[in-house]
Amino acid sequence: VSPADPPVRWMAPVPREAREQYVGIRELGPRGEKPPVAGARMWVHAQGRLFVRDVPAPPPSDRPAGGGGTNASAAATWRLQPAGAMGPSGSVFFEAFDRPGLYIAAAGGGAEAELLLQPTPHAFWPRAALTGAAGGSSFESTLQPGSFISTHPAGGSGGGPLPSSRLRLARAAGGGDAFAGASSFAISNRTETPPPLAFWARPPVGAPEADAGGFLMYALNEVLDERYSVYLELGGRR
Repeated sequence: VSPADPPVRWMAPVPREAREQYVGIRELGPRGEKPPVAGARMWVHAQGRLFVRDVPAPPPSDRPAGGGGTNASAAATWRLQPAGAMGPSGSVFFEAFDRPGLYIAAAGGGAEAELLLQPTPHAFWPRAALTGAAGGSSFESTLQPGSFISTHPAGGSGGGPLPSSRLRLARAAGGGDAFAGASSFAISNRTETPPPLAFWARPPVGAPEADAGGFLMYALNEVLDERYSVYLELGGRR
């Protein structure tokens, strides 16, 4: 690959500021349930869509500098960053750890909509958890006030069915404990940290490729996953 090729021209070290902003987002249970513990379902992305799923802890690492992880831990780590001039005061963006330049955003402008990874960020206000749980948070849309990131089913009523595994922008008429429980989360420690030598390969804003987002790049031996960690180099006898 020559320096003139786009992936090389787009590469830059992961900024220190970004490393300090990575978090995980875990479910909170219904009112009265204890705060989340290890093994609680977390926000993850898969094929551009948003879910809550169980995320196993990465296997132990003997790397002195730390960093690295698995496919699952990468998909469950988010950059929680202030929206700044791109959003209302106090609002935040959620950027995918392993797809820099792609953000959680609602598909369409309705008060209830699917959440996807998109190049144009959607700002959210962090609110106290709708369940009232100490240390919890709910995330209200700045574009559709009164709509929250939630696992509550589409069209569900306040006391309706159990939460699903899909994350969406939802509004429940009349509220209710079911909606509050499906819309309350805890900001927790990140599930993965970039290794010391890690890069973003992201197209500049306005480039034709920008809509596809970028990539997080680091050495293959930093991947703590049995499917990728063992390689053999075969060569002819000398």
